[in-house]
Amino acid sequence: MKKRAFAKVNLTLDVVRKREDGYHDLIMIMAPLQLHDLISLEIADKYDFTTNAKYLKKQENNSIYQTIEEMRKRYGFKENFKVDLQKYIPSQAGLGGGSSDAASTIILVEELLQLNLKKEEREDIASTIGKDVPFCLYNKTALVEGTGEKITFIDNNCDLNMLLVKPQQGVSTRQAYNKLHEFDIKHFDNSNMIKALQQKDYQAVVDNLANSFEEVAIELLPIIGRIKKEMLDFGFDGSLLCGSGSCVFAVSQDTQLLQAALKEFRKHYPFVWITNVKRSYNG
Repeated sequence: MKKRAFAKVNLTLDVVRKREDGYHDLIMIMAPLQLHDLISLEIADKYDFTTNAKYLKKQENNSIYQTIEEMRKRYGFKENFKVDLQKYIPSQAGLGGGSSDAASTIILVEELLQLNLKKEEREDIASTIGKDVPFCLYNKTALVEGTGEKITFIDNNCDLNMLLVKPQQGVSTRQAYNKLHEFDIKHFDNSNMIKALQQKDYQAVVDNLANSFEEVAIELLPIIGRIKKEMLDFGFDGSLLCGSGSCVFAVSQDTQLLQAALKEFRKHYPFVWITNVKRSYNG
């Protein structure tokens, strides 16, 4: 059985406060991208994991294995799996690749073993694996709050074409959070982005792109700021850091500009990709 595991992008990301338990409360608008990994899962006599991503060769280093073992602990099944992961979402990019792989694994294991899980059970497993995993279960644009557990779907009527550019280096999410306290965190009104998506107001979407992590990530990895500037100089309407980085996205309605940028940026950076946020509806 195969399933696509879609990347995500944060159109807004507001770090609201640090909690007493050490986590941070967030308010963010997340949207699925067409960029995806491809996961194949089959019941087998023993666990076997193959992938095109060299850095994931050890089975314990990937979210798919962690998800299977978490579900095994909860439901006591004895079955093992043959897993193949074709990885296209880069790591340490802020695109949620590991989270999306985990979410897709929950769905695949449930279907293969006919577990008939409730919505709340899937979300509880997901939140145990990672804070972005619950959102990745649904592949819909949403307002996500708290530590990722509160999800409110948004009617998104706006197609957004994007160029993704990631430098060789990544940004550690933990390091980004640890450094965040050194900055004057910028907050913003997410309702403006929600209205823009609902009303298909492309310019308002561009005007309200915002990420509390952007200054922090540029401080940690200055090449992020350079990529953002190069994108805007190339003619893109807006540009923003993906999550906590290090990938940067830029938006444009000009398909010729996107293709020209793809060709130019691939001369200088290891990961450059054209993708889009598709419309999605609460239903």
